[in-house]
Amino acid sequence: MSTSTEPGLASLTARQREVLELIARGYTNGQIAEHLGVSLDGAKWHVKEILSKLSVESREDAAAMWAREHGFLTRARRSVRGLVVAVASARTAVAVGLAVVVASAVTVAILFDLAPGEDDAPPATPATGSPTTAAPTSTPVNQLRIAWHADTTEGYTLVAAGDLGVFVAAGPAYDDDEGPRFVESLDPANGTQRWRRDTACAPYQPTVVGELVVFPCNDGVIYALEARTGNERWRADTGGAPFSVVVAGDLLIAGDMDAEYYGLGDFSGLGQFDRIAAGRLYAIDSRTGAERWRRETGMDIAFVSVDGNDVFVAAYDVSGAGMVLALAAATGTERWRQPADGVSSPAAIGTDAIFVSTSAGLVALDRRNGTVRWRVDAAAIFPIIVGGIVVGRDTNVIVGFDARTGAEKWHQEYCDCQYFATSVGSAVVVTGGGIGILDPVTGTTAWSPDAGQGWLASAAHGRRIYAGSQAGHGVLALDLP
Repeated sequence: MSTSTEPGLASLTARQREVLELIARGYTNGQIAEHLGVSLDGAKWHVKEILSKLSVESREDAAAMWAREHGFLTRARRSVRGLVVAVASARTAVAVGLAVVVASAVTVAILFDLAPGEDDAPPATPATGSPTTAAPTSTPVNQLRIAWHADTTEGYTLVAAGDLGVFVAAGPAYDDDEGPRFVESLDPANGTQRWRRDTACAPYQPTVVGELVVFPCNDGVIYALEARTGNERWRADTGGAPFSVVVAGDLLIAGDMDAEYYGLGDFSGLGQFDRIAAGRLYAIDSRTGAERWRRETGMDIAFVSVDGNDVFVAAYDVSGAGMVLALAAATGTERWRQPADGVSSPAAIGTDAIFVSTSAGLVALDRRNGTVRWRVDAAAIFPIIVGGIVVGRDTNVIVGFDARTGAEKWHQEYCDCQYFATSVGSAVVVTGGGIGILDPVTGTTAWSPDAGQGWLASAAHGRRIYAGSQAGHGVLALDLP
């Protein structure tokens, strides 16, 4: 992970570098103004000057330069804007060190923008499927319908859902802010609260495992609560920094990030993550909390994905070189590893291949042995695979690729704002700059005009999507048409 100064960054003033770091941490212009004690126009002027000096067109490009200088994922420090959520039963993509949720019957990969602008919005007439044309689309009958809205907290909300209800982990938008920290259960019919359990630590992404709700906390402990009552069933002190867990049969797979490198000593608030080294993976019995196995990888773990007995880990070695590893979920035994510099996403898992975003572009790796099947020169941040199409975001477009060949099937214009994609059956739900349904075959999208912005599509159950929020919007429930 390079620490050398990129061209253009050296020309920034001290104040401009401060503003750039705030951009990379997900601050809007209004939040930058408040943080620096300047006017909104002053904040906008600083951002404009930074983009000009760096010769980039968007806040995202500027934030990416900052992230490359300081190391991938340092932008996540103290901010929940970078939370990456993955939902699945059969295939689960997990961002260890960011956030993960597992639910039934769907696969959800939530992708993030480094620095959304407060006035960003999706195109009024989103483009459809051709690489060279952008035709308007209007399919209101396919729009998601809002079922209810629960205004639960002024901070972040991370959501999981299952047969026994909707479960929310909540805390301040920034971990050193004052505010309640709690886990609660909501009635899926109307969003009313069933129970609430306050926590001394900041709870991260909850996961529904049978009759339990499991979540890691920033005290290094993984907690399991009874889904019906909120009573504690067990707790497992990992002695580390688990930021997420993912289900593999009766196991919960968790991993530690490099606390010092990723700034988690500050991000944790309680400072518990200062005590550990990076690179540990461990499996916990979901029924009892007992540890089954632990593996020292010797690398900084960024993401973990699980499908059946296959665990795929995106990591960095001591030199900063990226790597993808495959392990057996039951034992932690390594099966193969493949160099992947700049790996920047959890793997999207197909039947015989996995797909990861790297500095060299989107890469397809053979699931059995890790050999490269194809590579395309497109970022495709946090890809997901639906019906043989790999969908991801590359700068200000959403792109669909043929999973077998890597050939581009379509691309769709998107705003310079947050991007989250949730696969539900044969459709893709896009949130961030708005909420809409995308056809993975053609790229055609129908936007829901009443949903607004700033939502995280962090859980789905049946034909309902539950969107968490990064900054005080609570929880939104939407029904598929």
